[in-house]
Amino acid sequence: MLLSLCALALVGGANLLSQEEDPVNVLKGGEGAEEAPAPGAESPEEAAPPATGEPEPAGAEEAAAAASEFLRKLDPGEIVDVYRVPITEAISQPNLFILRRAIKQAIREEVEVLLIDMDTPGGRLDVTLEMMELLDRFEGETITFVNKDAISAGAYISMATDAIYFAPDGVMGAAAVVSGGGQEIDESMKAKINSYLMARMRSYTDRYPYRARVIQAMADLDYELEIDGEILKEPGELLSLTAKEARQSFGDPPRPLLAEGISDDVESLLADRYGEERANLVDFEISWSEEAAKYLNSIAPLLLGLGLLGLFVEFKTPGFGIMGIAGLTLVAIVFASNYLAGLAGLEGLLFFLIGLVLIVVDIFLLPGTFVFMIVGILFIFGALLWSLADVWPAPKDGGGFTFTVDADSLWMALYEVLGAFAIAVLGLILIWRFLPVMPVYGRLVHQTAGAMPDRTVTGGSQIAGTNSLPDVGSRGRVTRPLHPLGEVEIGGKRYQATVGVGSLDRDTPIIVTGYRHFCLLVDKEEEAS
Repeated sequence: MLLSLCALALVGGANLLSQEEDPVNVLKGGEGAEEAPAPGAESPEEAAPPATGEPEPAGAEEAAAAASEFLRKLDPGEIVDVYRVPITEAISQPNLFILRRAIKQAIREEVEVLLIDMDTPGGRLDVTLEMMELLDRFEGETITFVNKDAISAGAYISMATDAIYFAPDGVMGAAAVVSGGGQEIDESMKAKINSYLMARMRSYTDRYPYRARVIQAMADLDYELEIDGEILKEPGELLSLTAKEARQSFGDPPRPLLAEGISDDVESLLADRYGEERANLVDFEISWSEEAAKYLNSIAPLLLGLGLLGLFVEFKTPGFGIMGIAGLTLVAIVFASNYLAGLAGLEGLLFFLIGLVLIVVDIFLLPGTFVFMIVGILFIFGALLWSLADVWPAPKDGGGFTFTVDADSLWMALYEVLGAFAIAVLGLILIWRFLPVMPVYGRLVHQTAGAMPDRTVTGGSQIAGTNSLPDVGSRGRVTRPLHPLGEVEIGGKRYQATVGVGSLDRDTPIIVTGYRHFCLLVDKEEEAS
C-alpha cells in the first residue's frame, strides 16, 4: 500500500510545470546595458507598404517591392483570417498562457494572421522570452498593433513579429533590464543579460534594416543611434518612439524606421494592409479562468503536496472521510488550474481516471497482485506529464494533425515532482509522529474500523475517542485477503491487519501477535500456536 502511495506522490508532482520562480530580472525601462554590435546591412526583402495618409508616401513601385512574402502569396480577392489577441497590463504568466492557447487554436483552425493588440508597461523577462519563442513558432504572419503602449517587455515582443503598426498616440521604448524589485542589477550580470538579449534580438530582426539598432537604443543607456547622419538618440538616455517617429523613413530606397503604418484601429490597419473587406477579424476571447490560473499555478506545489498528503492519510486509515475528500479536491484543483490555463486537455484527465481505477481494483478487488497497480501508476504518471507538458499541434503532409512535445517542459515537470513528493513525505512523517496523540484523530478515523497506531510510537498511550485494540492472542478470521495488508474480524469488529510473512486467504483463522502502524500484526492461528 505504502509503495503505491509513494508512487502516486511521485507522479503527482509532474502536474506542476506551470509554476516558475519569480525572475531575477524585469523589463520596466531601467538603466544600463552592455553595448552589442549592431548589424549594418540592409535586407532587400522586408520593407513596409505605405500607410494611408502619411505625409511622404512611398511610390507604388516601392510599395510592391517592400511587400512581405506573405502579402505576395495572397491571391486576388482572397479573404484572410485574423486572430486579434490582447496583450495588456504587466507581462506575466497569464499573458503567456493566453498567447500559447491563441497560437495553438490558430494552428488548429488554420488562421493565417495573428494580430497582437498591445498595451503594456513591461514585465517579466523570462515570460517575455517565452512569448517571443511562441511567436516565432507560428508559421503565418504576426502583427503588433501598439495601442497604446509597448514599453520595455512590450517592445521586445513587438520586435519578434513580422510587422509593427502604431495607433496615433502609440509609444514604444524604454527597454532596459532592471531587477524584479525595480533596483539596478550588478554590472557584470547586466552585461551578460544584455549581451544575450541583443544577440537574441538580432536573430529575430535580421530581415529588417533598423530594428536591431532601435531595440539596442531602447535598452542601452550609452548607445548612440545615428542613421543617415541624423542622431536619433544620444548617449545618456533611453530611446522611446512615438508613432510619427517610428514611421520616419531612412535609406535609399526609403524604408520606415520601425512602423509600417499608423492606424486609428485594428479594422483600418487590416484594410490598409490587405485591402477593404479582405480580412475576417476574430477576437480571441480571454476568460476569467486565465486570470484565476495565474494565482492557482503560483500555489500549485503546495496544493498538490497537501492533496497527496490527504490521500496518504486516507489510504492509511479505514473508511473514507474528510482527508480523502480534501486530498481529491486539492489534486483536482491543480488539474483544473492547468486546464484553465490552456496547458492540459481531456486526454490527460481521462488517463488519470483510468489509472486511479486500476489502482482501486488492485487494492480492493485483487489485492496483492500489483499488476493493476503498476499499470495504473504508469497511466497516472503519463497523464500528469501530458497535462502540463507543452504539447503543440503540427500539420501532417497528408492532412490532419500530429503533436510535438517540448522537451524542456518534461524536465521541468520532473523537477516539480521532487517538490511535491518532499511535501507529501514530510507531512506523512509529521502525521505519523504527532497525529495519533492528538484528540482530533478520533474524529477523523472511524472508531471501530481500524487498529490503533504502534504503541511504541504513541508511548503506550490510548487515543481519546477510540475503542481498545484486541489484545495480543485475540482470535478472529480474515475478511479481506492479506497480501500482506488486508482486513480481519475479531469479536464482531473489523480491523486493518497485516501478516508478517506470506499471505492469508479469506476466512483463514488468525491470531493477533502484535501491532503495526495503524494496523494489527496477525498470523495464521495454527502456525502461531
